[in-house]
Amino acid sequence: MKIYSKLLILLMIVSLGMVSCSKDQDTIIDTVEETPGPAVKVYATINGLIQDEFDNSLSNAVVQIDNESTTTDENGYFALTGYFNELGAYIKVSKNGYFDGNGTILPVADSGIYIKVKMVLEDQKVNGLSSNVINFQDGAVEVLFNENIYLDEANNAYNGNVEIVGKYFDPSDADFSYIFPGSFNSIVDNEQKIIQPFGVLNLEIMGDSGMELDVSGEVSITMEIPNAMQSIAPNEISLWYLDENTGLLVRDGSAVRNGNQYVGTVTHFTIWVFGVYYEGYKLSGTITAGGKSYANGLIQAENEYTTHYTRAASNGQYSMYTIAETDFDLKVLNACGEEIYNEFVSGINEDTNKDVAIVEPINYFSFSGTVNCNGSPVANSYLIAYLDDLILPDVYLTNNGNFEILLENCSTSQIPNLKLVAYDVDNGTVGEAVEVNTEGVFDIEICEEETVGGYAVVIISDQENRTINNVTVDIKESVVDGYDELIYNFTFIDNYSNISDIEGASAAYSYFYSTIEEIDEIIYGPIMLAQEMSDNVPFNYWFTVTEIVDDLPAEDGFLRVNLIGTAMIFDENGTSFDSNTTESGSLTLEVYAKIQ
Repeated sequence: MKIYSKLLILLMIVSLGMVSCSKDQDTIIDTVEETPGPAVKVYATINGLIQDEFDNSLSNAVVQIDNESTTTDENGYFALTGYFNELGAYIKVSKNGYFDGNGTILPVADSGIYIKVKMVLEDQKVNGLSSNVINFQDGAVEVLFNENIYLDEANNAYNGNVEIVGKYFDPSDADFSYIFPGSFNSIVDNEQKIIQPFGVLNLEIMGDSGMELDVSGEVSITMEIPNAMQSIAPNEISLWYLDENTGLLVRDGSAVRNGNQYVGTVTHFTIWVFGVYYEGYKLSGTITAGGKSYANGLIQAENEYTTHYTRAASNGQYSMYTIAETDFDLKVLNACGEEIYNEFVSGINEDTNKDVAIVEPINYFSFSGTVNCNGSPVANSYLIAYLDDLILPDVYLTNNGNFEILLENCSTSQIPNLKLVAYDVDNGTVGEAVEVNTEGVFDIEICEEETVGGYAVVIISDQENRTINNVTVDIKESVVDGYDELIYNFTFIDNYSNISDIEGASAAYSYFYSTIEEIDEIIYGPIMLAQEMSDNVPFNYWFTVTEIVDDLPAEDGFLRVNLIGTAMIFDENGTSFDSNTTESGSLTLEVYAKIQ
């Protein structure tokens, strides 16, 4: 459950010479209520990974695509099969402590496409009452709130504490298309249009006890125009907001340019877009290499100002939106991140089929086999391949338990040192890691190995100690400002096993922190609270960690750490919290986690 209201402001820009519509069209400021016509649905599978901005897997993230939804497993993996909007399936990804991910992706009929979404931590927080002017990213964005503008959930004036979380995103950043996958679309004059992003400001506001707040008056947004875009920035652009029921943008107002900034005014909290619409057309086709379908290749349509991304489906088919009458370079990148195809394409003015044939031979290392349980294939299973230099794809689905993995030879004749781990989606079990250093056929047994392990003792002042029996930790390495960083991602599954009259109850928690030993620094994660709960939980926790003791001995394969801070115990199941029904106290969480 998200406990914040949102103000996600996306500022967008275009070159006047890039579009067929005129600037006069963009200066319309009346609210336009346009309802999309009946959607044409196609049957497809959409699967992929949900990660944080440092490429760490995010478990228990909620993924909704059109009317289908699911949660990610311990590897951040999800898969949805159903009928999706042919003109663009709206995807929304949510996880407590992170900004929602939103976008529109094109499904491929009767096939499967693979996507990756990166979620960004809500790590920049300010006191909303300290000033009516809030700045983010060193003044790149300024938000001006009027005094006494906040409203509580009953739409009454709110006078309590206010916390604002915000972050600005630059679409020229390499990860932007992973944070906001696909495209932003709108219906104008009963036709679907494309909105081209320029920048993103994501704001979320909460009051006391996680109360969701809103505003009663105007809020002014000022954002710098990036240097690379200043020469093409129009003087006036339309304001749009996201309809989270359809995934489409709705035009409502305008913004003007003031020097090298845009200034706009909004009156309610939602996803806001400053931008110009374009005619857009679908570019589709099939990618082949050596006469065979080339699955999961990364396709880029790169024009002078922006790059659109998509990934080929399992049968080599791809589909993406491009801006009308705008020249672009069509590129294909292999799993090693190398460019293996580049063709100049003149701007299109209709839906266009463009097949791509890669002439140069692609060398593969081949690994195949079956994922079994007691000798029988596990139909609904997948594998994670751990490599140092291969980046995508990260997940390999089996076909009724059978798998074939073709890893591209990244400029070396040496067979990579590959580690394969198989996962049973239905039963939540995981096989032992299989080390592979030669090509061939490998059968993997997946039974009897549970995905959970370890435990944590919950010690709260004036409360009886409790034990959470299922605790794991995933440890990742990263580099920050030249220093080596270790990131610890914990997963806690509380089954209330020491409460005899509770059956089937479950609450899932996650927490992370990172350490930089060279400068003796610990970076603490956000509040630890239940990410997912069954309906019959007797209580759940909120943990705030302020101290970490991590120099404790442990057996091989386990990590021992004490998380110290404060705790609150709620007797509700997460739908609403009342401060009168909570208990709080000092916390020591003695963690003995199984290392994944």
